[in-house]
Amino acid sequence: MKTYFRFLSGLIILLVFAGCRPQPLQSFSTTVIYTPVSTASSPPSKTASATASATASATAFADLTLSATPVPAEAASRRITPQNAAGVTQIRRLGQGMINGVPFYSMDGELLVIPTTLGVDLYEARTLRRLTTILNSPEEGFTLVPASPHMVVLSANRRYLAASRRAVAFSPRGDIHEENMQQSIYLLDLEQGTIVWEKPVGWETTLTDLVFSPDGQSLAVGFHPGKVQLWSVSDGGERFTFQGSTLEFSPDKSVLVTMPWAVDDDRQIRAYSTEDGSLLNQWTGERAAFSTGGVLAIENAGAVRLVDLERNRVLQAFSGKSIVFSADGQTLALLDRDQIRLYDVSSGKFLQTLEGSFQAVSSLRFAPDGRSLAIVGNGPANSLTAPQAAIWQLPDGKRTVVDIQDPLELTYAPNEGNLLIWTAKSIHVFDPNTAARVAAFDEYGTNVDGVAFSPDGKSLVANSGNPHLTARFWGAEDAQFENEIEDPNNLGYGTAKVSFSLDGQFLWTQGSFWSMKDGARLTRLESLFGKEAPPYVPASVSFSPNGRMLAIGYLEGILQLWDLEDEKLIRGLEGYQGEVLDLAFSPDGKTLAAIFGYPDYAIQLWKVPEGERLFSIEGHEWTYEFSQVVFSPDGQTLASVSKNEDGWDLGKVELWRAGDGERLYQLDIAGVMRVAFSKDGYTLATGCYDHTVRLWRAVDGALLKILYGHRDYVTDLVFSPSGELLASGSYDGTVILWGVPSGP
Repeated sequence: MKTYFRFLSGLIILLVFAGCRPQPLQSFSTTVIYTPVSTASSPPSKTASATASATASATAFADLTLSATPVPAEAASRRITPQNAAGVTQIRRLGQGMINGVPFYSMDGELLVIPTTLGVDLYEARTLRRLTTILNSPEEGFTLVPASPHMVVLSANRRYLAASRRAVAFSPRGDIHEENMQQSIYLLDLEQGTIVWEKPVGWETTLTDLVFSPDGQSLAVGFHPGKVQLWSVSDGGERFTFQGSTLEFSPDKSVLVTMPWAVDDDRQIRAYSTEDGSLLNQWTGERAAFSTGGVLAIENAGAVRLVDLERNRVLQAFSGKSIVFSADGQTLALLDRDQIRLYDVSSGKFLQTLEGSFQAVSSLRFAPDGRSLAIVGNGPANSLTAPQAAIWQLPDGKRTVVDIQDPLELTYAPNEGNLLIWTAKSIHVFDPNTAARVAAFDEYGTNVDGVAFSPDGKSLVANSGNPHLTARFWGAEDAQFENEIEDPNNLGYGTAKVSFSLDGQFLWTQGSFWSMKDGARLTRLESLFGKEAPPYVPASVSFSPNGRMLAIGYLEGILQLWDLEDEKLIRGLEGYQGEVLDLAFSPDGKTLAAIFGYPDYAIQLWKVPEGERLFSIEGHEWTYEFSQVVFSPDGQTLASVSKNEDGWDLGKVELWRAGDGERLYQLDIAGVMRVAFSKDGYTLATGCYDHTVRLWRAVDGALLKILYGHRDYVTDLVFSPSGELLASGSYDGTVILWGVPSGP
């Protein structure tokens, strides 16, 4: 079963991009950027060290050259200012992006392939040592949009890699036009390090499947609704067009079976000859699968038939669905009446029922040696059971539940037999015999919602609400992953991102307070605030510069001011309605700015702690609502981000005089999500939908530099306490540190 966990976000991106201005389209670069094998990263945590000698897999990549300027490794040494903005560059990247497709092993078991929002990571399967990263690198003027999901396949001989790619061209203001959106499929020769061919398939086309023939000579591509093309690997030429969406080749590559993909597809399974393109047979059904011996299983309405295609006759019939064959083709497993049952393929004899109850199966796989069977599935319809991973030892059927939360899918390594299980934010390797965790890939994560430096500047935190609240910590100097806190019961509600208390003792992130000493949830503090608050999760917070006061905003215009030292409520700030979307204290701590959403759509300033209302800034022209407000370091200026009337966060940045709310100017940029002042107040940084970070001169809004590096829209950004680094978080799942490198 394919994983389409990026489909919704991809659809949103498509809708966001749909109405923008044109930009001349440029051709793609055929260059592929690789990380040299000699500088490949260490293996994931808790794995054995890499072997001393280079493997055959590593050798295949050794001659590939790096086609881009290496990222400087030295730390930044100067504050970011308008004078040195031209020298700001990427210092380092934190994280390896989001898992954005189905991880899989090469057929010979030598490589592990992981599609991500940044490209494709290749690992040595036995040691889990990262060999290389294939980065989809378009020409200047284009930026990539992660596919939904990123489809990647490898030929049986590991010579060719085929993958989907989506790219757009933005105007200098960050606008695009539909004509400047491209989706394509490219074929990469891994031995030569070059793209053999690239074929456009249309931006709005939904790719459903991508499969190499067993001999590696053909590539089958599925499209929704109901179209399959068979391409020649040598030149990309189209050989045949079939009906269907998802695909399965027979082991001898003579037959291609096509299946429906979506619920509204016609429920037909078709078998085509790959020699002449003729239709061999057709059945009503939802899914089909071949055994290694060439027996075809056809699923339809809770029943399974085994078909001999050569003789065109039914061999066996069973009740059930989600069928999978053992590696030797002699045993099959399927889900029947909420249980997994095993049968002998040749005789149809029932073998055993395995312990456990499942309503649906996401993944069901036999180990290569047939000694175990693993599942990711959901509990019965009348239960609230979350997806669960389990392993049965065969033939005795002993079941072990795997210790992993919210699993998506799984697969076995062809040689070693280790079990790979992944979630929306992580990949784990288990020993199928003991269910013990062998390794974890720490550098993958989910989209970054917010970023913040600790007050001492030594650590950086990035938070996410997908699929639940997670906060990940790195060392700001060495970029080493430190630890992670998460709350499975918190879905990440709240528009304010993530904040440290001024003494660095605790952290607030999207509705929850955490101790930085031991990573424990500060339930006592939350209970204290809850006694005086409405029954809502806090939507936004701000700490005063001296660390004594805390402002908390809720739904329905509820805004409270707390004394953190005495742990008491100072007052409620009343008079507005709508969710409190953002809060900001002035540098002297005497003024609080609050953004209210519907129906007020205003920025209100208060004198604190007295609670005196000063003035409000109302939305005007096409402004729909404000989403962020921030004071300049001298307290004289306010910068705001606002959404436009269609509500798609295509924001603009406006500067206001903090003393009376007079509008000063607007930055000439579209699609801004966040804004930040540098520590001296002379530079503004913006994070945008076009995947860029821009630096501006604060006094007049002149553009200083555009920083490229992210592969999805920039969700948050913040300057370090020293002012020497700028951190930007993105929906691509990474954080980039920008600065002026030291040295000559």
